[in-house]
Amino acid sequence: MHPPQPAGYDAPEQFQYPTGTLFVLPVPLALLAALIFGGLFVIVQDEILHWLFIEPVLAGVGPIPGALITLVVPFGIALFVTAVTHEFLHAIAFRLYGYDVTYGVAPGVGGIYTVALDQFQRCEELVVIALAPAIVITLVCLPLLAATPLVALTALFVLLLNTSGAAGDWYLAWRCLRLPRGTLIYDSSVGQSYIYEPSNSSSHRKMPSR
Repeated sequence: MHPPQPAGYDAPEQFQYPTGTLFVLPVPLALLAALIFGGLFVIVQDEILHWLFIEPVLAGVGPIPGALITLVVPFGIALFVTAVTHEFLHAIAFRLYGYDVTYGVAPGVGGIYTVALDQFQRCEELVVIALAPAIVITLVCLPLLAATPLVALTALFVLLLNTSGAAGDWYLAWRCLRLPRGTLIYDSSVGQSYIYEPSNSSSHRKMPSR
């Protein structure tokens, strides 16, 4: 059930993430991230193949098992760090704009979620909130690609997971940017959201109480 219609706004329309888009979008995002971040990784980590394959052989493990072990550890670390840090950054961005935050776990939205329930949210602010993890994590991890091989490989996995796993964030930012300035979004529950566009005839709009 949507909240009462704020003065100066049209009747709400339901906002839904397109399932097909969110299913397909991670693929090109992953490819783009692999091309950009993977390319930088290969350039700065010129001895990564030696670390992955030669050192395990010298240690008596074997090239393939050694490489798999070497890849599994940083990937596991990256998976945990990305999931927690990504939502934590959403929460910080929400709070900086004065929203109360709710956390939870729901497989239907990809696992962990952070949402501002029962509050009118400005689309201009949601663009920043949605893209905050992508921007901050990228800025932090890019320099780490030049660190030691284990740290660099973990940073690379974080960049790949964060970029491709944020399909919903990219879509939300894109959708908000296409809506009229001053548009509000209201989340009544996880997966149940409404868009309130400003009325064309209204010359003055007051932000409703959150």
